[in-house]
This record gives sequence, C-alpha cells and structure tokens, in this order.
Amino acid sequence: MIEVSHGNLQSYYDFQNTDEVSVLGQVFNQMLNEIENLINQVVHEQKQKRKAEFRALQSQINPHFLYNTLDTLQWKALEYDAFEVADLVNSLSRFFRISLSSGNEYISIAKETEHVQNYLDIQKVRYKDKVSYTITADPAIAQKMVPKLIIQPLVENAIYHGLKPRKENGHIEIIVSSDTDFLLIEVRDDGIGMSPERLTQLQTDLANSVESDHYGLYNINERLKTTFGEDYQIRVTSKVNQGTIVLLKIPIQSEELPCIE
Repeated sequence: MIEVSHGNLQSYYDFQNTDEVSVLGQVFNQMLNEIENLINQVVHEQKQKRKAEFRALQSQINPHFLYNTLDTLQWKALEYDAFEVADLVNSLSRFFRISLSSGNEYISIAKETEHVQNYLDIQKVRYKDKVSYTITADPAIAQKMVPKLIIQPLVENAIYHGLKPRKENGHIEIIVSSDTDFLLIEVRDDGIGMSPERLTQLQTDLANSVESDHYGLYNINERLKTTFGEDYQIRVTSKVNQGTIVLLKIPIQSEELPCIE
C-alpha cells in the first residue's frame, strides 16, 4: 500500500493463502486493476475530447462571409449563363445554412431532409450522375424536431463505403417515417455491402463506442447516446454485393431537448 501511495500501481500482493490478510490482498489487487482501468478510460476520453475540440476548431468559419461569397459566386455564374454552376453554388449555400442553423442543435425533419438533398445534389454533380437518390418522408412528421445532421453522415458513409468502390451507377434511398412514439430514419444503398465478419465488427464497435473507419456512424451513435441515453437504436444490416441498410430509431420530439448529460 505504501508503494501504491507513492505511485507504483504495479505493486500487487503476491501471496496465495486463505487467511484474512491474503483475502485482503486479493481485494487490494482487484482495486489496483480497477484503478488502472479507470485511468485508461480517462486517458481515452481526454484523447477523444481533444480530437473533438480540434475538429471544432478546424470547422470554425464566419458564416456571413461564407454566405456572401457564395451569393457572389452564384450571381457571377448567372451573369455568364453558367446555370449548372449557379445551381451547384445554390445547393452548397443552402447546405451550409442548414448545417450552421444559427447554432441550434435541433432542426425540423423537413430541414434535415432538405439538408441531405442539397448534399446529394452536390455529390451528383461531383460524380457525374453516378449517384442517384430518392427521399420519402411522411409529411405528418415534417415539423417534428431531430438533432441536426444525423442523416447526411449516413448518406456519406453509403457513398464512400458502398457506392464509390463499385464501377456501376448506384442508388441511395432515404425513408423517414414514424412508429408510435419513435422516428424511423432508414438509409439504403445498393453498393458493395459488407462481409458478415466486417458487419459484426462494426456492430461491436458501435456497441462499445469504438471509433472506426465508419466515422459518421460512430459520431451519430455518440451524439444520440448523449441525447437519448439508451432510448434509441442503430441497426445495420448488409450483404456483400447487395448493399447496406442503416436504420435509426429515436424518440419523436416536438421541441428541442437538452442532452441528458
């Protein structure tokens, strides 16, 4: 105990008897293991926090400067009859306006689907119509509130992990509906899919909050966990050469709620 008090957390009790002191020593060893686990957890969380802070710092930008610049670009494109460029700039401008949303953490489902539509319109131009999409959203829940930017990362994952690796054109289907007190958001793609082993690993990573190359899914999972606790679901199904389906199930909200933490 004196060694541990001086910082040596590897000073374990190493006698194997059955008397009271040995039992106390075994409990002491368990305590050291738990302390080490807690320290590792704190170190990991601090690293994740620093990463998040760095990403936030990188993403800082004056929104008015951005909007004014995009408006100028659109006006210039129209001046030279570059209508496709003007449409692209308009989609980008609307994309950023909804992304920032005056600092609001919640937006309506209508705005959320509009945001992902602007994103997909930009990607269609980038990939020369290799990517097509359909969005189906129940009008009855259009004004319900959701944490903003929870669909676009799923679509981005579908493009980069599902459609981009294949040679043929690909399609993404987005379906937004409700089931009693829950909102259902489904993103389907007909990309390359995942092997059973890869799918199992992804599901395990999500369950244990482990960051993977599917960063968008990890980010959404952590945000929803912070907001709703255990009252949400992320289900991922996939088959090789058939595609992937990601389903979010979250409580329906009529107004913005604070995070549970």
